[in-house]
Amino acid sequence: MSFMPRVRVFVAVGMLWSLSAGLSVWAQTTPEPTPSSLPQTAPAVPAAPVPPAEVAVFKVNNYPVLTLKGEGANTRVQKATATLKSILDSAALPPAAVGVPVVTKPPEVKAAGDDAKSQILVNGQVILELTPQDNPQSTVALLSLTQVWATKMQQIFNRPNKNSELAFQGLPEVLNYRGKNYVRVPEVTPDRGTFTTDGSRSSNLVLFWIKKDGDSPSQVYVLNRFRQFIPYTRTGS
Repeated sequence: MSFMPRVRVFVAVGMLWSLSAGLSVWAQTTPEPTPSSLPQTAPAVPAAPVPPAEVAVFKVNNYPVLTLKGEGANTRVQKATATLKSILDSAALPPAAVGVPVVTKPPEVKAAGDDAKSQILVNGQVILELTPQDNPQSTVALLSLTQVWATKMQQIFNRPNKNSELAFQGLPEVLNYRGKNYVRVPEVTPDRGTFTTDGSRSSNLVLFWIKKDGDSPSQVYVLNRFRQFIPYTRTGS
């Protein structure tokens, strides 16, 4: 009986034992991975907040007429407000005449353009241009909606409230009469048939008074474009 197979068996067993011992030593000497040695995942970056849509309300005499949304809305409303003020300030005041008051027309508001681009005009001057992006009601054509806004503005002009900002448009804050300064009072005085005048003027405005106490009355009045009396009070002695 040959002993060669036994040698081969012993060699194979020895190799297996050596491999097993090596794996055991490697397992004992290799450290467990720590959190710091593991691949790190970058923290999630929160998405940048979406800024709210820009919204601006165009008002006339503190009454909202229309709302604009989107980039540049505030700038457009500010420009329209400044343009409207300039138009009203430059509009003709009632004739500087004495006698029966002449009824003057309020500022005229119109809509123009088409459904691609429309405009609101006051006394023939454009104060605001509009596009379909300004139309919050998709079922209403742009020009039709512009006409609604123009009508709303016209109604405000036709019925100015007492003490409204429209009552003082175009009137100076200070008048000078016979060397005295008179400061405008922010109110409207109703006409009860007690106003008189001798035709005196200041800044081309006819001066009225209820009672003329001396050469420099304590209070004088002028007519605004709506034929309302606006008081001015004398300053100093």
